Amino acid sequence: MNLPKNLTAKQKLFCKNYLIDLNATQAAIRAGYSKKTAHVIGPENLEKPILREYIQLQLKNKEKKVDISAEWVLENLKELCERCMQKTAVLDAQGKKTGVWRFDSRGANKSLELLGRYLSLFSENINHKFDFTFAGMMKALSEENNGSSSRTDNFVSGRN
Repeated sequence: MNLPKNLTAKQKLFCKNYLIDLNATQAAIRAGYSKKTAHVIGPENLEKPILREYIQLQLKNKEKKVDISAEWVLENLKELCERCMQKTAVLDAQGKKTGVWRFDSRGANKSLELLGRYLSLFSENINHKFDFTFAGMMKALSEENNGSSSRTDNFVSGRN
Protein backbone atom coordinates (compact mmCIF):
# COMPACT_ATOMS: atom_id res chain seq x y z
CA MET A 1 0.00 0.00 0.00
CA ASN A 2 1.33 3.38 -0.99
CA LEU A 3 1.14 6.35 1.32
CA PRO A 4 -0.79 9.38 0.05
CA LYS A 5 1.71 11.85 -1.48
CA ASN A 6 -0.22 15.10 -1.46
CA LEU A 7 -0.17 15.72 2.30
CA THR A 8 1.38 18.90 3.64
CA ALA A 9 4.25 18.64 6.11
CA LYS A 10 1.93 19.88 8.87
CA GLN A 11 -0.70 17.23 8.02
CA LYS A 12 1.94 14.48 8.11
CA LEU A 13 3.15 15.80 11.45
CA PHE A 14 -0.43 15.85 12.73
CA CYS A 15 -0.89 12.20 11.70
CA LYS A 16 2.41 11.17 13.26
CA ASN A 17 1.45 12.89 16.52
CA TYR A 18 -2.08 11.50 16.44
CA LEU A 19 -0.64 7.97 16.41
CA ILE A 20 1.17 8.66 19.69
CA ASP A 21 -1.93 8.86 21.88
CA LEU A 22 -4.92 9.01 19.48
CA ASN A 23 -5.76 12.49 20.82
CA ALA A 24 -6.63 14.78 17.90
CA THR A 25 -6.45 18.03 19.89
CA GLN A 26 -3.04 17.27 21.36
CA ALA A 27 -1.79 16.05 17.98
CA ALA A 28 -2.85 19.35 16.41
CA ILE A 29 -1.03 21.32 19.10
CA ARG A 30 2.13 19.21 18.75
CA ALA A 31 1.95 19.60 14.96
CA GLY A 32 2.03 23.39 15.31
CA TYR A 33 -1.63 24.38 15.04
CA SER A 34 -2.88 27.13 17.35
CA LYS A 35 -3.80 26.02 20.87
CA LYS A 36 -6.94 28.14 20.60
CA THR A 37 -8.23 26.27 17.55
CA ALA A 38 -6.64 22.84 18.04
CA HIS A 39 -9.86 21.43 19.54
CA VAL A 40 -11.59 22.21 16.23
CA ILE A 41 -8.75 21.56 13.77
CA GLY A 42 -7.87 18.15 15.25
CA PRO A 43 -11.28 16.55 14.71
CA GLU A 44 -11.62 18.30 11.34
CA ASN A 45 -8.35 16.71 10.23
CA LEU A 46 -9.65 13.28 11.22
CA GLU A 47 -12.68 13.80 8.98
CA LYS A 48 -10.51 14.35 5.90
CA PRO A 49 -10.45 11.10 3.89
CA ILE A 50 -6.82 11.49 2.81
CA LEU A 51 -5.68 11.91 6.44
CA ARG A 52 -7.81 9.00 7.63
CA GLU A 53 -6.29 6.83 4.91
CA TYR A 54 -2.77 7.92 5.88
CA ILE A 55 -3.42 7.16 9.57
CA GLN A 56 -4.92 3.75 8.75
CA LEU A 57 -1.90 2.85 6.63
CA GLN A 58 0.46 3.93 9.40
CA LEU A 59 -1.46 1.83 11.92
CA LYS A 60 -1.27 -1.21 9.64
CA ASN A 61 2.47 -0.68 9.16
CA LYS A 62 2.93 -0.41 12.91
CA GLU A 63 0.90 -3.59 13.40
CA LYS A 64 3.07 -5.46 10.90
CA LYS A 65 6.28 -4.24 12.55
CA VAL A 66 5.43 -5.58 15.96
CA ASP A 67 3.52 -8.58 14.59
CA ILE A 68 0.62 -7.88 16.93
CA SER A 69 -2.96 -7.51 15.84
CA ALA A 70 -6.19 -6.74 17.66
CA GLU A 71 -7.10 -10.40 17.25
CA TRP A 72 -3.84 -11.47 18.94
CA VAL A 73 -4.44 -9.11 21.87
CA LEU A 74 -8.03 -10.29 22.31
CA GLU A 75 -7.02 -13.96 22.17
CA ASN A 76 -4.32 -13.41 24.78
CA LEU A 77 -6.64 -11.43 27.05
CA LYS A 78 -9.13 -14.29 26.86
CA GLU A 79 -6.41 -16.85 27.62
CA LEU A 80 -5.13 -14.74 30.52
CA CYS A 81 -8.62 -14.48 31.95
CA GLU A 82 -9.13 -18.23 31.68
CA ARG A 83 -5.80 -18.90 33.42
CA CYS A 84 -6.57 -16.42 36.18
CA MET A 85 -9.97 -18.01 36.73
CA GLN A 86 -8.48 -21.48 37.28
CA LYS A 87 -8.97 -22.25 40.91
CA THR A 88 -6.31 -23.87 43.03
CA ALA A 89 -6.88 -25.62 46.31
CA VAL A 90 -5.70 -23.99 49.51
CA LEU A 91 -3.64 -26.45 51.54
CA ASP A 92 -3.18 -26.56 55.30
CA ALA A 93 0.17 -26.97 57.08
CA GLN A 94 0.09 -30.75 56.50
CA GLY A 95 -0.54 -30.30 52.77
CA LYS A 96 -4.19 -31.40 52.92
CA LYS A 97 -6.91 -29.57 51.02
CA THR A 98 -8.91 -27.22 53.23
CA GLY A 99 -11.95 -27.08 50.98
CA VAL A 100 -11.15 -23.48 50.13
CA TRP A 101 -10.16 -22.46 46.63
CA ARG A 102 -8.36 -19.39 45.33
CA PHE A 103 -7.81 -17.75 41.97
CA ASP A 104 -6.22 -14.57 40.61
CA SER A 105 -9.18 -12.23 40.81
CA ARG A 106 -7.14 -9.12 39.94
CA GLY A 107 -5.82 -10.59 36.70
CA ALA A 108 -9.24 -11.95 35.78
CA ASN A 109 -10.97 -8.64 36.51
CA LYS A 110 -8.46 -6.60 34.53
CA SER A 111 -8.61 -8.85 31.47
CA LEU A 112 -12.43 -8.89 31.61
CA GLU A 113 -12.44 -5.10 31.94
CA LEU A 114 -10.22 -4.69 28.86
CA LEU A 115 -12.30 -7.15 26.84
CA GLY A 116 -15.49 -5.39 27.95
CA ARG A 117 -14.10 -2.01 26.93
CA TYR A 118 -13.14 -3.36 23.52
CA LEU A 119 -16.68 -4.67 23.07
CA SER A 120 -18.13 -1.35 24.34
CA LEU A 121 -19.99 -3.09 27.12
CA PHE A 122 -19.47 -0.25 29.59
CA SER A 123 -20.63 3.33 29.40
CA GLU A 124 -17.84 5.66 30.49
CA ASN A 125 -19.62 8.92 29.75
CA ILE A 126 -21.93 9.57 32.65
CA ASN A 127 -23.74 12.85 32.32
CA HIS A 128 -24.63 14.30 35.71
CA LYS A 129 -26.71 17.42 35.35
CA PHE A 130 -27.70 19.23 38.48
CA ASP A 131 -28.67 22.83 38.97
CA PHE A 132 -26.66 23.97 41.99
CA THR A 133 -28.53 27.24 42.33
CA PHE A 134 -30.81 27.66 45.32
CA ALA A 135 -33.88 27.48 43.07
CA GLY A 136 -32.54 24.36 41.39
CA MET A 137 -31.97 22.59 44.73
CA MET A 138 -35.45 23.56 45.91
CA LYS A 139 -36.92 22.14 42.72
CA ALA A 140 -34.96 18.89 43.16
CA LEU A 141 -36.12 18.56 46.76
CA SER A 142 -39.68 19.22 45.70
CA GLU A 143 -39.53 16.57 42.98
CA GLU A 144 -37.93 14.12 45.40
CA ASN A 145 -40.98 14.48 47.66
CA ASN A 146 -43.34 13.73 44.75
CA GLY A 147 -44.88 17.14 44.86
CA SER A 148 -45.05 17.32 48.65
CA SER A 149 -43.79 20.75 49.66
CA SER A 150 -43.56 20.21 53.43
CA ARG A 151 -39.86 19.30 53.39
CA THR A 152 -39.08 22.19 51.05
CA ASP A 153 -41.17 24.65 53.08
CA ASN A 154 -39.46 23.54 56.30
CA PHE A 155 -36.07 23.90 54.66
CA VAL A 156 -36.86 27.37 53.37
CA SER A 157 -38.36 28.59 56.66
CA GLY A 158 -35.56 27.07 58.75
CA ARG A 159 -37.80 24.50 60.46
CA ASN A 160 -36.34 20.99 60.23
